[in-house]
Amino acid sequence: MPVPVSMAKAPGDWSPSAYRTVAAEMTSSLDLGPSASEAIDSLVYIHYSAYSAAERLHRRQGKKIHLGPRYFLDMINHYVALSNEKRGNLEEEQRHLNVGLDKLQETVTAVSDLQKSLAVKRTQLTAKDKEANEKLQNMVAGQKQTEEQKQASIQLQANLERQETEISERREVVMADLADAEPAVQEAQASVSNIKKQHLTEVRSMGNPPAPVKNAMESVCIALGHKVDSWKTVQGIIRRDDFIASIVNFDTDRQMTRAIREKMKKDYLSKPGYDFQTIDRASKACGPLAKWVIAQVHFSEILDRVGPLRDEVDSLEQQAEQTKQQAVHLTQMVKELEADIERYKNEYAALISETQAIKMEMERVQKRVDRSIQLLDSLGSEKQRWDASSRSFESQMSTIPGDALLCAAFLTYAGFFDQGYREMMWSGWKEHIGKVGLKFKSEISPVDYLSVAEDRLRWQQMGLPNDSLAMENVIILQRCRRTALVIDPSGQAKSFLLQLYKDRKINQTSFLDSAAFVKSLESALRFGSPMLVTDAEHFDPILNPVLNGEFRKTGGRVLIRLGAAEIDYNANFHLTMTTRSSDHEWTPDVCSKVTFCNFTTTRASLQNQCLDAILKAERPDTDKKRTDLMKLQGEFRLRLRHLEKSLLNALNESQGNILDDDKVIDTLETLKKEAAEVTAKVEETESIMSEVEQVTSAYIPLAKACSSLFFILDQLSLISHFYQFSLRFFLDVFDFVLLKNPRLAGVSEGARRMEILRQDLFVHIFKRTSRALAHRDHVLLGMLLAQVWARESEEGEAFEGEEFGMLLEGGDGVGQTPVDLGAANAFIDADLRSRLAAFTRLGALAVLPRHIKEHADEWKAFQHFTEPEACVPAFFDASEVSTLRARVLNLLVIKCLRPDRVDAGMVQLVTSAFGGLELLSLSPYDLQSVVTSEVNPTSPITLCSVAGFDASFRVEALVKATGAQSTSIAMGSQEGFTLADQAITSAARSGRWVLLKNVHLAPSWLSQLEKKLLGLNPHKDFRLFLTCETNPVIPADFLRSSRILMNEPPPGLKAAILDMLRALPPTRLQRSPGEAVRLFFLLAFFHATVTERLRYTPLGWSKAFEFNDSDAEAALNTIEAWLARVAKGRSNVDPASIPWEALRSLIREAIYGGKIDNDADQLLLDSFVEAIFTPQAYEAAFQLVADDEKPLAAPDGIKMEHFLEWATGLPEQQPPQWLGLPGTAERVIATAQGRELLGKLVRMRSLADEDDAAGGAVTELLNGQTNGAQEQEKQANGNGESSTDSQQQPAWMRTLLLSAQEWRSLLPSGLTPLSVPSSSTSSSLTDPLYRFWSREHRAASSLLRTVLSDIDEVISVCRGQARQTNHNRALLRDLPKGKAPQAWRQDYVSPKEGGGMSLSLSAWVGDLARRLGQVEEVAKQSGAAGGAGGFEGMAVTLGLVFSPGAYLTATRQAVAHRNGVSLDRLDLELKLSGPEGQRSGQMAGTEGGFVLHGLKLDGATWDDSGQLALNDGSTVALGPSTLLWVPRDSAAANGRASASTVPVTMYLNGDRSVSLFTTRLPAQPGLTTGKAAQRAVALRAA
Repeated sequence: MPVPVSMAKAPGDWSPSAYRTVAAEMTSSLDLGPSASEAIDSLVYIHYSAYSAAERLHRRQGKKIHLGPRYFLDMINHYVALSNEKRGNLEEEQRHLNVGLDKLQETVTAVSDLQKSLAVKRTQLTAKDKEANEKLQNMVAGQKQTEEQKQASIQLQANLERQETEISERREVVMADLADAEPAVQEAQASVSNIKKQHLTEVRSMGNPPAPVKNAMESVCIALGHKVDSWKTVQGIIRRDDFIASIVNFDTDRQMTRAIREKMKKDYLSKPGYDFQTIDRASKACGPLAKWVIAQVHFSEILDRVGPLRDEVDSLEQQAEQTKQQAVHLTQMVKELEADIERYKNEYAALISETQAIKMEMERVQKRVDRSIQLLDSLGSEKQRWDASSRSFESQMSTIPGDALLCAAFLTYAGFFDQGYREMMWSGWKEHIGKVGLKFKSEISPVDYLSVAEDRLRWQQMGLPNDSLAMENVIILQRCRRTALVIDPSGQAKSFLLQLYKDRKINQTSFLDSAAFVKSLESALRFGSPMLVTDAEHFDPILNPVLNGEFRKTGGRVLIRLGAAEIDYNANFHLTMTTRSSDHEWTPDVCSKVTFCNFTTTRASLQNQCLDAILKAERPDTDKKRTDLMKLQGEFRLRLRHLEKSLLNALNESQGNILDDDKVIDTLETLKKEAAEVTAKVEETESIMSEVEQVTSAYIPLAKACSSLFFILDQLSLISHFYQFSLRFFLDVFDFVLLKNPRLAGVSEGARRMEILRQDLFVHIFKRTSRALAHRDHVLLGMLLAQVWARESEEGEAFEGEEFGMLLEGGDGVGQTPVDLGAANAFIDADLRSRLAAFTRLGALAVLPRHIKEHADEWKAFQHFTEPEACVPAFFDASEVSTLRARVLNLLVIKCLRPDRVDAGMVQLVTSAFGGLELLSLSPYDLQSVVTSEVNPTSPITLCSVAGFDASFRVEALVKATGAQSTSIAMGSQEGFTLADQAITSAARSGRWVLLKNVHLAPSWLSQLEKKLLGLNPHKDFRLFLTCETNPVIPADFLRSSRILMNEPPPGLKAAILDMLRALPPTRLQRSPGEAVRLFFLLAFFHATVTERLRYTPLGWSKAFEFNDSDAEAALNTIEAWLARVAKGRSNVDPASIPWEALRSLIREAIYGGKIDNDADQLLLDSFVEAIFTPQAYEAAFQLVADDEKPLAAPDGIKMEHFLEWATGLPEQQPPQWLGLPGTAERVIATAQGRELLGKLVRMRSLADEDDAAGGAVTELLNGQTNGAQEQEKQANGNGESSTDSQQQPAWMRTLLLSAQEWRSLLPSGLTPLSVPSSSTSSSLTDPLYRFWSREHRAASSLLRTVLSDIDEVISVCRGQARQTNHNRALLRDLPKGKAPQAWRQDYVSPKEGGGMSLSLSAWVGDLARRLGQVEEVAKQSGAAGGAGGFEGMAVTLGLVFSPGAYLTATRQAVAHRNGVSLDRLDLELKLSGPEGQRSGQMAGTEGGFVLHGLKLDGATWDDSGQLALNDGSTVALGPSTLLWVPRDSAAANGRASASTVPVTMYLNGDRSVSLFTTRLPAQPGLTTGKAAQRAVALRAA
């Protein structure tokens, strides 16, 4: 397993082999199978990869975490615990699944058996039906026989009685009829009473009954007097409770009318099959009812028929006795027949009973079968899922080693890092263990793997945001084995923890409250309560025993030492530490004892937070619906998981066959039904959610913009330490725009409100943020906001394409051949035409040279116009490009031809991006408005300013204007700290204001001030003001917690003079002689000149010296002291008697000159001192600035009012000539400011690019080795490149490949060896020039080998032919950002552009190629010269020499050696030739000298007479010049000393940071040393 070389062994750390040994021992209890070796190696590898991620984090963000063996041991413990936990859970789940599947299989088998039993029952039922039918036929036949016998008996009786009288015969018939009908009616009524309920229920339930049943029931209902029109009417009558009773209590005489009887006979009784047997077979309930109907009809007929005979009853009674014997005989005979029929009935009933039992059994079995089939069908999806899960058991078991390893690493190392680093590390770990063959789930997520849905839903209900970072952090908090240390800048985690442990009554305290902290700790340890300790950056070592787990068991007690005392330890004790500081550097000791948990806000979480707030304010209905639905969805999904688990549990807990357990089946059906309902609800909520999301999507762009804006503010700290902005700052602006925006009043239309919200968000972000920025960075902020604004518009591509990239980084003219522009060459110099050649490589600018040639007059006007950005000639068709792209193209032209107007062009671009809104004009602020409307009592207001500028006057003026009570304290001493604490405490209660001055002198006290303010409950009127210098010692956390207001001294002579004069107290003027006022004015002008020239560095001064108000104060004191000595109490003195020389000496050598460290700047200071502090200053019309074009005369007054009036009357824009600079100096400084602005934009933009590039590099670091399959493919292809490499490489790497190939083509493969001169070897070795060029050649060859090797290595990596190492990872980090690696730049001073900006990487490579070309030419000439002195005659471009100082020394040594003169007797002389000499090939005299090429002259020109002459400040390229070393006593040296010369310094390049030498050059009459120094006249080698 590869381990990063740089991390192989850190001080105090273990070696990789030791880590492997420990890992093997601690994981020996795990069953890792054949992957044990890979798992152990991966553990070690991941540990070292965390080192690399931590190193990169420290390098990029300055945040450091100290990793070590404890982390590794923690990871292994997590690994073992997770492996055992997941293995046990999976085995238990598998057991449940298998039992559940077995139960379902048993059910399937049981259903099959039941279906078979149903078939048997059907056979039995058929047999019984057949037998019952036979019995029924016998019974019918017997009954028929009985009836026949009865009729025969009656016929016989009638024949016997025929001879009776007619009345007796009729009586007998009547009596016979009555005797026959009444028993039938009674019997029928009895049968009806005995009808079984289930039979009647069966009839009721028939939807389409058989005809016999229908006829019988309709006839019954009609007999009862009901109107029947359908079967439903019959069913309704049957369902009546009195149905049977109405039949039993039927009054035949009254209810059975003739009409009903005739209808019954006609419609029913006459129908075939309307008899008892037929109907009884159809229904056991209908048979008796039909029998009743027949009896009633028959009885009714008899009643009608015998009615007339009732009168004859009396007479018939007399005949009754005679017929008794005959009746007895007939009755006996009927009984015998009925007994036979009854026997048949019983036998038939028995068969019917058996048949019914079989039917019921079949119904029961069928019901069970149907229910079981339905249950099995409904459980089909679960069965499939369970079956698939069961089958994948081995696969799941095989991924546990990899899954647990990844999650153990995540729990151990991820907590300290932000979301981006976590994702990078996670993907890298996955890729690595995949390559080594360790199996893991490809879709594994630490959140899902390490937590359950119930917990996540509960955490959300406690206020935890529903984003991955927050969930991950809580999981780490819940599972960490060491004490958690939470990095919580927003306080979000603290609120959650208090809610999480609310039931356990969590104890909250702070490390800053030492007494309360120790007391709370003792109590929590004893009683086992949770404890939350804030301000962890002030960690108290008293916690070390707790963190280390140093427990001691004594007599059943567990003790822990806390300080000097031993405390009982309760195992339920839980400690969590939090800090709001995201930048604190934790000691190695703390890092080894805690588990970090970083809650720093991410883009996604902030976007969601802003979206929620926008919806809540703009669409509260949608927000409520959305919130409720999201909650419901979570609850529903959770319920589904619970139901599925309950299904499995029900199956596992069932005993025997589940079909025999109705309770189990009921439970399963209930669970499945509820699951179906929940699933339907989930689908329903998803449907509604899609509608809600459609509404929400309209606000997502604004939420995205919010997130982007905050992270722009967060990244501004890369530009300046003081640009620190907290999330609270952003949310305050956001809340104001959203909830307190006056522009939203009365606006109800949604689109218009969105437009106002979006615009005001950007406007107020700029307004409030720009107050904390230096004025020069306002355009930077505007550009950053414009890019976010345009991103959501149709013109966003204008900030994304190659044209914008060229604007920021491209266009170096170094090494480019100037473009021939014909007549335009006269006003566009060669340097600009070289830049134009670089710019025209961009397709959109390819037509530019031709357009300039054809429209030379327009371009000439453009070149000389003061605001060229307003009149860029139209070289493209504006109708074919967007407005923003047109601005970018124009700005490219400005950068190329008028780089001094880049800043102004950017302002136009920002204004155009915002649709004409002049965003950059919104910078001024009102301090009173800030104090009253924008900050709360706990937010301090910090007024920052440059050194020497005191901004406290703003607060004092506000106090005076508002009448507020204020306390002012100067910081810097222990007494000041005490007074400040007391003042803050007192003012917080009373509502006063406190002003603390110079708090940069108390950085450690400031770090505690933030915590003190958070602990206060201040009065609403309390405000805390602080003033400080922009010193990086101010804690970043304090800056983020306060409202920063940047204060800068107003630029220009006018403001500086007025500022100093107005600051002079009247007492100082009163105690000094009258002449002091003018002298004070002269000092004010001098101080303003000196400090204002700092703006023009390196023209004004070669470097930014720290001139400030303290110097002016010291000079004032000096002047006052010397005047007092001369005046001796008099009110006036003679100006000539003022000790001018003493004053000049003190000012130029001690007060101001004490800060200057080079002769050139000292000469400059001397020139101002000599010109201003002179007795002539008291003369009328004294010229403060003696410039031919822009002179400036001092006022004639003698009172302070006169000087203030004069200064007030100065123009707002003062010309550079008043500072002694050329008129073009503003262009120079503007050019430098434009380059600085572009550089800052590149730096801000490179964050994303660096993440991309470094992300790829770190991924390769974690990968460790190239995929074997790709290696085989490369070997098979024969060219070492796989067919998929180009597609697999990220875009930045493909771009880098093209650049690297271009760089490689510019550089030679090697250098010609340097030849030794033909003179003897010993003499050649003593030749200084040979020794110099030999060293130069070796350095060049070494650097060339290094650069070529690195470029070739980068090309191989970009092509996928080589894997990454620590070395080429560093290259991949630097090169995509256009930055030459340190190893390339360490051997010489890197070249600079004009204005001191470093060259881009492409230009740097071009410069290196020219340097190597010069060494190659020297080597070739050394071989061709073939004699001594060959090196002396070689022309050299000094700016291309790797060691120019060494070359100058070598030339001096060579001359000294040749002439036999000591080195200290030689003086350097430079003979120049102007541009004309360069063009004509003429050269200054070279006899005994060394020819130099490529020299440039700044601020002057070299005229035809060989003298310096001032120009407009431009740079002139000189012709071949000669370097001479002249003996000091020679005639040439004496002649040079007597001539009119001025000292001129030779600098290495334009930033003037390295001076090579100073020489004296002839100057035109009138050009003094002071004038040359003030006009920044200098030579430079490059």
